[in-house]
Amino acid sequence: MATNTITGLTDEQEAQRQQLAHQRGQSFFGGIANQVAPFLDPTDPTNYLGFGGKVGKGLFALAASMKAPEAQGMVLGRGFTPEMMTKASQMLQAGASEGRILQETGLVKVPKGPNEFTWGKQISDKDVTINPEALSKITDIFAQQSKYSKQTPVEQVALQDLLKHPELFKEYPELGKINIQAVNGFQSMGGIEGFYNSAANVLGIKQLNPYMTTPEQVASQLKDRVSTLLHEAQHGIQDLEKWPRGGNTAEFGLQSTTKAQEVVNTADKALDSAINATFLSVGKQAPYKPASLLKDALAYKQFGEPALKYVDDVKKEQIKFILNSGKFDDFIKTEKRINKVADTVASRHEQANKQYRSLAGEAQSRAVQTAFTEGNPRSPVTSYYDIQPSSLIYKDPFSSTIK
Repeated sequence: MATNTITGLTDEQEAQRQQLAHQRGQSFFGGIANQVAPFLDPTDPTNYLGFGGKVGKGLFALAASMKAPEAQGMVLGRGFTPEMMTKASQMLQAGASEGRILQETGLVKVPKGPNEFTWGKQISDKDVTINPEALSKITDIFAQQSKYSKQTPVEQVALQDLLKHPELFKEYPELGKINIQAVNGFQSMGGIEGFYNSAANVLGIKQLNPYMTTPEQVASQLKDRVSTLLHEAQHGIQDLEKWPRGGNTAEFGLQSTTKAQEVVNTADKALDSAINATFLSVGKQAPYKPASLLKDALAYKQFGEPALKYVDDVKKEQIKFILNSGKFDDFIKTEKRINKVADTVASRHEQANKQYRSLAGEAQSRAVQTAFTEGNPRSPVTSYYDIQPSSLIYKDPFSSTIK
């Protein structure tokens, strides 16, 4: 097999070396590498990016030693020097991209206002894992309170026991000591995957679903839990660094919205009771879902028998009875009034969720998750923001609430 006389490598090894050198040259020099390539000597590993002599060798050594940092993930306010910040600021002022700044300094922007930012250090979450045994030991607040009341010891699991992330806890040892709780059933039904409560120094996370037990399903769940923990731990960093924080939708919910929702719930129950009473008053069985019955009866009134094509005989009889009860029109009017209020409540909830998602801290934590699950190691976290920084909420609108 042929061997390169200068490098001592086989043809195959030499081809790999040249390809690697070219890739490194591209990462360092960009388009310039293509322009100078015809004038370079690819047989000399110390002069591949040449221009000849010591300068060429020095440039190659620098380029060859450059390794794309595994930078996808969390952003820290510690672990870097003023000199690194100065260099990042100078590069930004000179027109360098945020990706290039990340490559050369390890720093990324942390938006603190529409036209204000500070620098943070973006670290790798590539090898972060979760401890399944620790995850299985966490309990929710209700189970803990029950044990406290019985004076039974409660085993506390700290974040550093659950999440393997040495670089994070090296810079933030206090973060590693945060207690972990399981998301309880009520929170889970509300779609909550995790939470961070700075006042109580507690971080919450869902446990594994015991019915998803294949290796692939468990691995997927564990990765999801890591993603959620990174999101919530980023909130912890925001709290410690006094960066713009996250929050929850309840903070933006109006008291009048809560009362309106209660009115809707009460009115719905009253309408169901009135429909059921209409049936019971003549000795008929009350319908299983009164609201659904009104919907089907209205369709029958508008379209006739074709609307009952897939309806069973019992429900057909109920539909025809309610239509001829003399109360159907009143029931429909009542339902329309209820639905009008319900639509207003839903609109307010949607607005509250939009405002919650627009909190700068929430946008940053979501970006950290996206970078972890889908990220390119060369991309700054700010490239994963799903809301433009100029549109985010930075000033804390509820300074007295739990973060």
